[in-house]
Amino acid sequence: MPKPQRSRFEKVLYADVNIDYIEQSDVDLIETGVKSGRGFPFLLARSFDENYYTLFFYIRSGSSFDEDAGSILSDLEKWGASSRMKTLFVELRRQGIHYLRIDPDGGEVEGDQIKKREE
Repeated sequence: MPKPQRSRFEKVLYADVNIDYIEQSDVDLIETGVKSGRGFPFLLARSFDENYYTLFFYIRSGSSFDEDAGSILSDLEKWGASSRMKTLFVELRRQGIHYLRIDPDGGEVEGDQIKKREE
């Protein structure tokens, strides 16, 4: 009997960001889109219970940063996303990070371009 071969998986980089980096209005837009069946741009999945909220996104990339950034901004603007969310997605594309996880205990963003919102 042949020896089973181990599976190999592609490893991908993702950003883990605290939910305080987007506006509550963005969370509301996502929920409205999901509940209506229309979805939300780039959203892969969401998980919610009483105490914990997690969002997973895929930020696509094409031939050039300028084209991708324009497309990202256009898609998010159509939905009424906040400037904070648009800046976050464009910066992730700039850095070549295609997957984003947003949740209450996500990481902090270093630098001054994207700031945590203050309640």
